Amino acid sequence: RGAAQLMGFHFMVNFRQPYLSFSLQDFWRRWHISLSTWLRDYLYIPLGGSRGTEKRTYRNLMITMLLGGLWHGANWTFVIWGGIHGAGQSVERFLRTHVGSRHEPASPQGWAHVWLKRIFIFHLVCLAWIFFRAQSVHDAVYFLKGLGVTEWRPEFITAYKFLALFTVPLFFMDLCLEARDEEFLFQKLQPVSQWAFASALFVIVALFSANEANAFIYFQF
Repeated sequence: RGAAQLMGFHFMVNFRQPYLSFSLQDFWRRWHISLSTWLRDYLYIPLGGSRGTEKRTYRNLMITMLLGGLWHGANWTFVIWGGIHGAGQSVERFLRTHVGSRHEPASPQGWAHVWLKRIFIFHLVCLAWIFFRAQSVHDAVYFLKGLGVTEWRPEFITAYKFLALFTVPLFFMDLCLEARDEEFLFQKLQPVSQWAFASALFVIVALFSANEANAFIYFQF
């Protein structure tokens, strides 16, 4: 988006802290916004959206997400991925309609409730990513079985180091962006500070950039 703006093109914001979502519906408002908007406008709404009965709404959600999965490739893994999101959104809509929430978001109980939902949605989304990333359903099942391994392995140390180096700072960046409702974390800093952060990030990207063995996953679509 930054390179495009240098040439006069302004692309829409495509991701808005999606892993802070408190529901799957909220996730799809934040994740790959251009795709989710297209699915909504050209599949979900033409199918009837939520204008009909509850059963038709659930059907429309499932069809939309299943076709969204197939858009990524003709593989059963993408169908299952879409099915998880379609079924999850249907359950959410049912619960909102028939159960609702007892806590105000601003209250301590409300904040705890929101964070519990965020943690649950994060793990549900990651569970679905297993099928999205796997080459086959068999590979996905094999990976799921591996989640039950509890004994310690030396390679876990490297994994935790990468988590500390990347995940923790990015998590706090997302929290700041979410709290301030800003697109860029350092956009209000002085130019000198902005250049310092940009230089540091440039060095990190240069040191840990992708290669042919670890290419950007969306290149295949």
